[in-house]
Amino acid sequence: MANRRHLAKLEKGKEAWNQWRADNPTVKPDLRGANLRGKHLEGFDFSDADICGTNFKGAHLQGVNFTRAIAGLQKRWKILLIILALFFSVIAGFFSIWIALLLSFLSDPSDTESFIAGIASLISLFIFLFFILRKGFVAGAVAGAVAGAVAGAVAGAGAVAVAGAVAVAGAVAVAVAGAVAGAVTLLGAYLGWRSFQGDPRDPWIRSAGVAFGTMGGTSFFDAELAGADFSQAILKNSDLRAKDLNHTCWSSAKKLDLVRLGGSILSQANVRELLITRDGYKKSYQNANLRGANLAGCNLEQANLKYANLSEATLTNAHLKDANLTEVQAVGTDFTSAYLTGACLESWNIDHTTKLNNVDCQYIFLLENPNLLGSRERRPHDPERVFQPGDFTKLYQEVINTVEILLRKGANPEAFRQAFQQLMANNPNIHPDAITGIEKKGEDVLLTLEVPEATDKAQVEHDFQENYKAGLAAAKEQARLAGKSEQQAEQIRDIKEIAMALANKQSDNVFQVNQENIEDKTVNQNHDQSRNINIENSTVNASGAGAFNQGDITGTVANTINHGLTGIDYSQLDLPQLLAKLKETIENDTNFPAEDKQDSYDAIDDLSTASQEPDQAIQKEKSSKALRTLDRIVKLLPPGAAFITIFKEISPYISSLLGF
Repeated sequence: MANRRHLAKLEKGKEAWNQWRADNPTVKPDLRGANLRGKHLEGFDFSDADICGTNFKGAHLQGVNFTRAIAGLQKRWKILLIILALFFSVIAGFFSIWIALLLSFLSDPSDTESFIAGIASLISLFIFLFFILRKGFVAGAVAGAVAGAVAGAVAGAGAVAVAGAVAVAGAVAVAVAGAVAGAVTLLGAYLGWRSFQGDPRDPWIRSAGVAFGTMGGTSFFDAELAGADFSQAILKNSDLRAKDLNHTCWSSAKKLDLVRLGGSILSQANVRELLITRDGYKKSYQNANLRGANLAGCNLEQANLKYANLSEATLTNAHLKDANLTEVQAVGTDFTSAYLTGACLESWNIDHTTKLNNVDCQYIFLLENPNLLGSRERRPHDPERVFQPGDFTKLYQEVINTVEILLRKGANPEAFRQAFQQLMANNPNIHPDAITGIEKKGEDVLLTLEVPEATDKAQVEHDFQENYKAGLAAAKEQARLAGKSEQQAEQIRDIKEIAMALANKQSDNVFQVNQENIEDKTVNQNHDQSRNINIENSTVNASGAGAFNQGDITGTVANTINHGLTGIDYSQLDLPQLLAKLKETIENDTNFPAEDKQDSYDAIDDLSTASQEPDQAIQKEKSSKALRTLDRIVKLLPPGAAFITIFKEISPYISSLLGF
């Protein structure tokens, strides 16, 4: 029974209890058999407590410390269960005797009917034993029944012949009957042992045995155990069919295989082992349900987590080097300070609730298997470069907070204007600068918007599409009245219309669009919201405030729209002057991270060196590599960095002077 003084301390509340525990570290609370059903015990310290037989059904145990606690059965319940087990053994003995008596019919061949029944029973029994050992209890039962029916039919058809042929068997029938009784008893023991070794053929035997063993044991049935800590606890003969086990710690917990687990993630043997040992090195958890699992600090290097459900799990400080995270569900997952270098993130599912703070990652792969070019799409692309601290989080945070909207058969300017105005009216946090990309996909246009973290992305897409369809229908009707074709009403002939409208955006005005031109203007009292756009080689690149992250509005556009807002005609400068301008901008740009400056200077020097290379092939190779390096640095810069604008304006002229 529980110690009454300890129960009295418990009734005083969490503050008093935890203070008593702190003042008496050597005292081990005795809560054996206590009825704490439905109690609010959030944050209590039950470390080292004896909770054998304690009833925590429906209790609120979030964040409770059960470290080194001892759960399970009290002595009186152990004795009772032993008695019950002996009773069931007696019942099983009677069943064995019944089988032996049935087979004893073989002792009297003169009684043909009984003798045939004995033969049929013997055949059925052997087939039953064979299948139960190979396929499981259910398969054995079915096979035995079928075999018995067939054997009986055959035996009845040839009764006279069988009676003569097996007369000698009568002498050994009694011995067979006795042996069968013993065999059935041994079979039961063997099946029980086999099921508890994890044999999958008769899981119900294990489930029944565990359920029987938890009668009177510690019960957490329907309890709230989120964030509880069972490190090193002994949990044998407990009922852990809790309502919530999210983020519960099972590090070094003992006897979890002898606990009633229900349908929780602990019912998966490999997951249970991972949660206890914290070591998943090179192991497979493909398709595993790890939802809400506490994997903080786990070693998952080279682990296969393909298709696994990691939603709401915590992997803080987890070691995921070279892990396969292909198509994992990671919504609401906490990767804070996790090590992700070399991990494969192909099609992983994350959103704004996924935490990527302080992730330690030098590079990742976007493909599990190499493509036709032998590439696994490493990021960064350059094998000689790695992410700098914060780069990984920055890149994926941008992806998380974007909405992509596909406009079929081009984008109608008037419909676009109406849809975007309505979107801004319904969502005050969305403004013209939210447009981060407009990309042409064949006959379609892909619009990319940057939105705040808590935005309902599905609703944003739905609202824009519905308003766009309404505007498009109106535009078609206007075109019909004006005698224009439907195709003229549906499509922008050149995606450059929207791009140039964004380039012409000025402050202190509203978002305005007409059929001939689209002007994107927004109010900002603190700083200029102008955006610079280069259209080159079928790509429109934007920079400055609200710049296009990927630099990609793709259309059928040629040449370069001159020299932006700087007032400098870069076409009149030679290569050394252009490179000097880049260095000058880096030096004076307060938004340029110090750790990226040296890499940028080195890339600019490489461009200067390449220009002096007599071999054109080598010159092109070195120049391309240097420009790619600068382009990657630009994509990682904060939106206000002046270098973004200058580089976008100057790079086409540098490329031209270098001959490509």
